[in-house]
Amino acid sequence: MKLYDRRKYAKALEYLKINEKHEFMKDILDADSVYNWVLGNIYFQFERTALYSIGHLSKAVDLEPRCGEYQLSLGQAYSLVKENSKAKLHLRHALKYCQHYNDQLNALFYMASSHLEEKEFDDTENVLNHLLHLDPYHAGGYRLFGQLELHRKNFPKFERNMRHAYNYSFGKDRGLIAQEIAYACVRTHNFEKSLYWLANAKKIDRKNPEIDKLYGITYLRIQELKKAQKYLLKAQKSLPHDMQVNIELGVCFQALGKDKKALQLFLALDSSSKGGLFKGEIANIYRRMRNFDLSQQYYLEAQKVYPNSLKILTGLADLYRDMGDIQSHNAIHDQILKVQEKQARES
Repeated sequence: MKLYDRRKYAKALEYLKINEKHEFMKDILDADSVYNWVLGNIYFQFERTALYSIGHLSKAVDLEPRCGEYQLSLGQAYSLVKENSKAKLHLRHALKYCQHYNDQLNALFYMASSHLEEKEFDDTENVLNHLLHLDPYHAGGYRLFGQLELHRKNFPKFERNMRHAYNYSFGKDRGLIAQEIAYACVRTHNFEKSLYWLANAKKIDRKNPEIDKLYGITYLRIQELKKAQKYLLKAQKSLPHDMQVNIELGVCFQALGKDKKALQLFLALDSSSKGGLFKGEIANIYRRMRNFDLSQQYYLEAQKVYPNSLKILTGLADLYRDMGDIQSHNAIHDQILKVQEKQARES
C-alpha cells in the first residue's frame, strides 16, 4: 500500500475512534454493524492490527450474518493471520450471500489461497478452476495456479500459469511475478530463463535489492564471478543483514580467491548465529590460508554439531594430510567410509 493510503486510513481511524470517547456513543456504535465493518476494514490495512480487525468484523458478522460483504471481509482477515479453517468457513458464507461479481471473485481467490496454505492441492485446483471460469484474465488466480504447480514440482505448468499472471497484471505486481518466476528458475537450475525474467523485473523496478540478489545468485551458479560479486555487493548495501546475501557473497569471494574478505564475512555470520552452520566454511578458509591450528579448531567444532557431514569430514581428513598426521587422516577416512555405507543403506 502507498504511503498516502496509509495516512488516509490513519485519519479515518482517528475520526471514527473520537466518538468512542463518549460512553453513550460507544454503546450505540458497538451495536452498529456498518461501523464495525468499516472500522474492521481500516484495521485490516495494517498487519499489526489484524486482530483488532477480526474483533470488529466478527461483531459485524454477528449482527448481520447474512451479509456477504461482512463474511468476505472476515474471511480475508482470518486468511491474513493464517487461520485458514476459519477463513474458509466465512468465505463459504460469503460465496453464498455475496451478490456482486467482484466480491465472488475475491472470495474464491482467498478460498484458494487458504486451501493452498493447508496443502489441500485438489481443493485448491477446483476453486481456481471455478475462479478462472468466471474471470479468464484473473492474474491472481493464475499466480496461485503457478504456485500450486510448483508445489507439485511441475515446472512447465508453473511457468505457463505464471506467464499468464505476468501478462494480465500491471505495475509493480508484474515485476513481483517476474521476480517469483526467476527465483523458481534458480531453484530448478534454469539459469538462462532466470536471467530473462530478472531483466523483465528490472525494467519495472530498478531499485529492488531482491532483484540484485537473484542476479548475483544466478551469475554465481553459472560461474560468472565478477558479475555475481557486483550484484551481491549492490544487494548487500540495501540488505546488510540478509543471511543468504552474505553467504552467497562469501562463497563468491572464495571462488575469486579473496579468502580474507570471505573469512571476515563468515566470522561475522558465525558470531551472529547459533550452532555450527558456518564453522566448516571458516575451517576451509583457514586451511587454504595454511593456518592449521585454527582450521582444526573450527573443523572439530563443526564436527560436534554435524558428526555425519561428509563435507566436514573430508575437509578434516585433507587438513590432517596437509599437516602430515597420517594416523588421524586414516582414522577420519575410515569414518567417511562408514558414513557413506550408512547413507547407501538408508537410500
